[in-house]
Amino acid sequence: MGRLTKFVAFTLALLAAVAVGTLLVPAGNAVGPNARLEVPPAQHAHNGVVMIPLAGNGGGSQLAVLDVTKQTLAIYYVENQTGKLTLQSVREIRWDLQMKDFNGSQPLPREIQAMLK
Repeated sequence: MGRLTKFVAFTLALLAAVAVGTLLVPAGNAVGPNARLEVPPAQHAHNGVVMIPLAGNGGGSQLAVLDVTKQTLAIYYVENQTGKLTLQSVREIRWDLQMKDFNGSQPLPREIQAMLK
């Protein structure tokens, strides 16, 4: 099996696990409508791809897929009832990560740096 085929197989398996809720674990012994779910830590895959389960709304779950090599982030939504998988967004974050600050509040990092000099 080629690297791409293994990656696709792993990704589909992980997405299927999210769809059936196996990546969300109950907090304590809570059951019923007041139960809350805790999200386990990121699941690391081969070739620099990290999968991070995210808390979703009551009707579904979310999964962030980060390709560290390509510096690209994708967010998927999985409906709990049907298992339907929807790609919500994809973004290359390379340039985002090179900004000094964006949409932050004061004092900005460069202002703090200037105060410390």
